[in-house]
Amino acid sequence: WAKEGKEGKPLSGKFSGLVGMPVSQTLYCMILYFLMEPFASVPENGGVLFGIAVGVGMCELISAYVQGMIGGAGIRALVDNGGKGFGNIIVAMGIAESVGLFAMVVGILILNSNVMIKAVEVAATAP
Repeated sequence: WAKEGKEGKPLSGKFSGLVGMPVSQTLYCMILYFLMEPFASVPENGGVLFGIAVGVGMCELISAYVQGMIGGAGIRALVDNGGKGFGNIIVAMGIAESVGLFAMVVGILILNSNVMIKAVEVAATAP
């Protein structure tokens, strides 16, 4: 952006998309939070929920960081190459995005697995 701005060229709208894509990881964490919330009323579920939150959160953090790095490098490449190669940059961003999606899916699968069912059963039978 700095190079285009200094040259007086209008800024491309493609740049906003590349800069904004890492924000989607926040949405995945929010979705998982809303799915975890019903389990949070049982204190015995705390350890499993904490493990899911830390594991998925770290994956989302890494995915967003990598997307930011790819997006920044992509903006520079677009400026240097006259706007060519946008499709390749989006593919690279999508690969990093898939890590976040897979992490959310794994978190949801754990919530619906026997681990959580057993934790709820143990909590129900506790004195």
